Amino acid sequence: MINKSPVSSTKADTLLKLKNMVKNSKIVRGLSFNFYEWKNHEEKILDGVQKEFNPRRIIIRSSAVGEDTKEWSMAGQFESVLGVDSRKREEIRSSVN
Repeated sequence: MINKSPVSSTKADTLLKLKNMVKNSKIVRGLSFNFYEWKNHEEKILDGVQKEFNPRRIIIRSSAVGEDTKEWSMAGQFESVLGVDSRKREEIRSSVN
């Protein structure tokens, strides 16, 4: 379910909301999970990443609740790891951790 509150929205939520609204840009598919999900279901998430994106290179980015609001944008404030090989579990794992 997408959180409708702009104050408690993540970048992933924002992109999902915008996906069908933008006309002159493309928002590519993504996969998102929170800290709790990663810590408790890491292997399942790695399976999902590999199923969805193998054999492409991907970007792993961190995010936070409230990252984008009407009042401010925190673009560039969180880490992104470019060119992660989706065939390599350890590369994905180390990029997330």
